[in-house]
Amino acid sequence: SVPNAKASVQVIRDVLTSADPAGASEYATRTEQVLKELDALDAQLHQVYGALPESARNLVTTHDGYRYLASTYGLPIGFVSASASGEPSIQQRQRLRRTVEDLKVPAIYLDKSTAMRSPVLTELAREAQVRTGVLYSDTLDAQAPHYAQMMLANAHTIALCSGASSGGDSSGASCSEASTS
Repeated sequence: SVPNAKASVQVIRDVLTSADPAGASEYATRTEQVLKELDALDAQLHQVYGALPESARNLVTTHDGYRYLASTYGLPIGFVSASASGEPSIQQRQRLRRTVEDLKVPAIYLDKSTAMRSPVLTELAREAQVRTGVLYSDTLDAQAPHYAQMMLANAHTIALCSGASSGGDSSGASCSEASTS
């Protein structure tokens, strides 16, 4: 989440200043610039997530790191798969399907780095007739080469998959329609 990123930037500044007191002024200046950029990003994310209808705010995802995102931007986690790379048990799969149906979740979100290894969740999305979205977690790529682009791509993907318009540039957004085949 952006608040965690801001805290990390401040810790980095403090460690660098401690190791190199002569550079303290430069570290402080650059930290303030980065914090302003993160504040602007946070405002953008609040705008995108704030525009989501209440019915589209439940996240079903494969990566527990999204809990920070959910907590910061008011997106309840309906279920987090126990393992992005492992197969859920029959009971976990039934519980997840009930959660998706009961909460009327519009999409199941897969982690970009493990999306190809989540066939059960993709199949579950198909069975429940909901979309699948691919979110960044621990990876960056050409479409999202920096933290801010990654966070915005995730926000736009969630907005797109929820059926809400995210407004603005949705590059990096990835959502597949529900399939009934």
